[in-house]
This record gives sequence, structure tokens and C-alpha cells, in this order.
Amino acid sequence: MKESTSTTSAVTSTATIVTSTVTNESAYTVYKTNQTDLAGYEVVPSFANSNYTLMSVSASWIVTEVNCSGVPPNQEEDAAAMWVGIGDYKTNDLEQIGTGSACIGTRPDYSAWYEFFPAISIYIGTVNAGDVIDARVSYTPSSGGANFTLSLSDQTEGWSKNYSGSGGGTYVADWAVERQGNGISPLANFGVFNFTNCRMTVTDPSGALLSTPIDYHDYVIQATLVSKDYTRTLASVSWLSQRGTAFAVTWENSQ
Repeated sequence: MKESTSTTSAVTSTATIVTSTVTNESAYTVYKTNQTDLAGYEVVPSFANSNYTLMSVSASWIVTEVNCSGVPPNQEEDAAAMWVGIGDYKTNDLEQIGTGSACIGTRPDYSAWYEFFPAISIYIGTVNAGDVIDARVSYTPSSGGANFTLSLSDQTEGWSKNYSGSGGGTYVADWAVERQGNGISPLANFGVFNFTNCRMTVTDPSGALLSTPIDYHDYVIQATLVSKDYTRTLASVSWLSQRGTAFAVTWENSQ
């Protein structure tokens, strides 16, 4: 992961509001937005009820193989970083962990990383195409400030790593594919990337801890990744499936 751009955001008046009815599942309201840095889903649990507190975000995925055919030998294509995170749109803090897929010439490059934004990202090791990944960001209240634990497991290779640190508040839950780099190099072709087992835990107004899917709170933000001039879709996002716990991000254009 070469750089980070904070992706937390509140629902704005420019967002398109769409109500989606999923077969055999409940309807949910979606605020559709176009962003130049990422594609995915975002939830603000306290948006409808300020007494809900976000405690953790998690997901699973398989590292997809990037298509590096035809990339010039000396060209590096911008990495697609797949991650889960908890953000604070008031302070711009973002705690995130995930994997990255890029092209260095015709050679695919895969990595694992974490970040306590605005601090820089930290490389934690390599992963391979086809590896099964579990990722989680958890928050534990503390009198000394917000405490976070970032966890990543590679079920295929058999390793698991945890990192602790301090961050901002817990306002926003994110599941995203983010374009890394300067935004000038082409976006690496990651094909179709699937998030599964997407869940967040929250405390409800009574203080009970609940494990919920993405669409539990009704207000859901769906972001499409677009070019810098907003004229082309770079990565599209499917509707939620598997009772609000899964979705796909599909590469559309390189730049």
C-alpha cells in the first residue's frame, strides 16, 4: 500500500437515494455516491439513532488474481487495496487493515498491510492470489482514549496477526476496494472481488451487543469508483446479497 486517503464521509445532499428490494430479503435504503478513491459500502450506525455505538467491523475475501498482461515492463499500475475499517469523519481518523493487489510490469504483486490513518500504512507481509483472508477492526473504550485492535488472518497460509493502537471515534464502518497510488497510473485489473461475511457489532440503546449485517441500520452508502474527472466508472459495486453480508466489486476501466 503506497499511500492512504481518508474515505470516511457523511451522507451528503448530492447523493442519489435508492431503495433496493432484495429477493427473499428486506428492503434497504441506499445513498449512491461517486468517489475518486474507492468503491464499496459504508454505514454510519448512529445516523438514524445516536444511541448505537459501533464496536467492530469484519469481512472475509479471497485475494483475486490481477491481470498484468500488456503492462509495460517499467510501469507500475496503481494497487487495488481491499480492506475493512472504522472511521471518524469528525477528526478524519481511520483504522483499517487489508490486502493489496498491483502490477509491477507484467508481474503481479500482493501484500498485506494495516494503517492508523493519518499515520502511514505498515506492510505486514505477502499474500498470494487465491488466499482466503479474514479481517477485523475492533474498538474497546478506554479512559486513556480510543483503543483499536486490527486483525488479519490468512487461512490458506495459516498465519494471523494483530496490531493495537489509538484512533478517533467510531462513527463509520467501511468495506472498500481503494485505489492506491497517485491516481495517474492505470488501476490494476483485479477482475471481480467479493466481500463475504461482512458484519459489524454495535451496542444498541439498551447497551446490548448486536452482530449486524451491512443493511441493518437501513441507511447505507454505496460508493462507485470513478475517474478523476468523474466521466468514467473504474469499479462498480453490486447490491448486497446473502442477507446483507456480501457484495462484489468489479473492475471496469484502468483510468
